Amino acid sequence: MVRPDKLPEGTNFYCFQQGIKPMWEDPANQGGGRYQMRIKIEYANKFWEDLLLGLIGEECEFGNYINGVTLQVKDNQHIVIQIWVKNISQDEKINFKLREFFILILNLQENSPIEYRDFPKK
Repeated sequence: MVRPDKLPEGTNFYCFQQGIKPMWEDPANQGGGRYQMRIKIEYANKFWEDLLLGLIGEECEFGNYINGVTLQVKDNQHIVIQIWVKNISQDEKINFKLREFFILILNLQENSPIEYRDFPKK
């Protein structure tokens, strides 16, 4: 696999559970949302690889709520990583635990800017 810092600008890379499409309209994503982080390119390889290994290794207690992850190369300075989740908006505990997992697995500061947005309603 090509590392994120070697991908050309405009590249989108998706890694989703089997049968789930990286589209908010997919039934598995309905009512869900995404966590999003903008990361400087010099940290991209480590963040992306640590996240994938953490998810593949099933290190997250609430990993069954994660549908997939995306990586977008915005420019030669930044990437955007998104973690797509099922409908968790009504469960603050799961939302908190998932955010806590991302901070831990990516070795982030507690106040790191991890944005959460619900997907549009159909």
